[in-house]
Amino acid sequence: HLDEHKVYKIDTIGDAYVVVGGLNQGGNNEHPDRILNFAFDMLREINTLISTKNHRILGKEELEDVTIGMRIGVHTGSGIGGVIGKKKPRFFIWGIDSMIAEGMESSGGLNVVHVSEATKRRLNKSTEYKLKACEGEGKE
Repeated sequence: HLDEHKVYKIDTIGDAYVVVGGLNQGGNNEHPDRILNFAFDMLREINTLISTKNHRILGKEELEDVTIGMRIGVHTGSGIGGVIGKKKPRFFIWGIDSMIAEGMESSGGLNVVHVSEATKRRLNKSTEYKLKACEGEGKE
């Protein structure tokens, strides 16, 4: 799904999968929509996984009551990118906006895509998303 949506996986930190859109897009403003579409695809994958009764791991009777889901935080802003590490170098992004997205993910609900007001303002108006305000929303 990453290539399909033209988004880039930065890292996996614990159980967090960090993805960024809009790198080297040359002024293309579609990255908020691409990230949201990727997020919804991830939720569809989770739903497919948990609805599969014959899954070799999740289909086991002892895991019948296990809840699997995702918390997703999406924020639009700027950041500083660079390569870190000597033994295992990798690309990473820093900045207040990446911290906002991380905070939205960690405080978000299960199987909900939490979208900041900054991202909402930049979404393509022709794309329909069902968005609702969250308590405490509006701070950037």
